[in-house]
This record gives sequence, structure tokens and C-alpha cells, in this order.
Amino acid sequence: MAKAPSLSVPKIGAPGSPKQLRLSLEPALAAELDRYVEAYAIEYGERVDLETLVPHILASFIAADRGFKKFKSEQARTATAAE
Repeated sequence: MAKAPSLSVPKIGAPGSPKQLRLSLEPALAAELDRYVEAYAIEYGERVDLETLVPHILASFIAADRGFKKFKSEQARTATAAE
């Protein structure tokens, strides 16, 4: 099997203290996440389960979201101005 291209999600380190979140996925998204698990195993040479990987995918997405960064910056400015 060919090596997967570099993933946005870095290799997972030691776990922190998780917060439980339950969600339902559309079948197409569930299938894509299963494929992502496979790509991760190829990229890093170790298999992780979906429950371990999803929080890291979400963190990577949020870190790259420019609109959310702008929102956080505006919130910080508003909080500073209110002090």
C-alpha cells in the first residue's frame, strides 16, 4: 500500500484528561473518518481508534480556521476594552 500524504493531524502524544462527547455521524462522514484512521496508520505506523483520533482532527480544524481565530481575537479585544 502506498504511503499516505502528510496529514493535518500530527502524531498523537500522551492523552490528557478528556471530556466525554457523544455524537451521531452521517454514514458518509463515518466512512471518511474510517478512511482517515487508515491513513493515520499508514502515515505514523501505528493504529489508533476513531475515538482517540477525532478530538485531534477537531483540534487541527479549529487551529486552522481563520474565521475562528478572528472571532477569538475580537473577543479578546472586547474583553480587554471592558476592563
